[in-house]
Amino acid sequence: MRIDLSELSRSPGKSRDCSIRYERKAIDIGGTKYPVINAGDACFTLSCPQKGVCNLEGRYELEAMSQCDRCLKDVPVKLSVEISESFNAEETPEVDADELLDREFLIEWPAKVLCDPECKGICQICGKNLNDGSCGCGEIPADLRMAAVLDLFNSQKKEV
Repeated sequence: MRIDLSELSRSPGKSRDCSIRYERKAIDIGGTKYPVINAGDACFTLSCPQKGVCNLEGRYELEAMSQCDRCLKDVPVKLSVEISESFNAEETPEVDADELLDREFLIEWPAKVLCDPECKGICQICGKNLNDGSCGCGEIPADLRMAAVLDLFNSQKKEV
């Protein structure tokens, strides 16, 4: 959605509210697209404190679908962004609200998406979701090249 600043920028001291809806179907974070599952309307205030300068302020909330970084279960990610931007209306007569929101979503996107802070992930051997219970594959050595050494230690524990 494009917001025209040219008319308001000629009226210092004026302000108006505008409703913005994020129009994209997915958020692009680092080349990965996350589907938007809940994009509401947001009310922003446009103001002109002085001729040629426009301020855009408001808050927007959105929900996108991602996957847990440990177990790959689908997880909704709620994003809430605060926007407070100033524009020179002579240089920027209109603003693309979607691009502005994209930048804010990129900043707010969590570094790690988890279904639960205690998520156990998936088994490295069979791929079973360990949140659903044990898979029976046993302990995995930190380095598979050390498996023989681990077997030696386990056999010595049994003898003692």
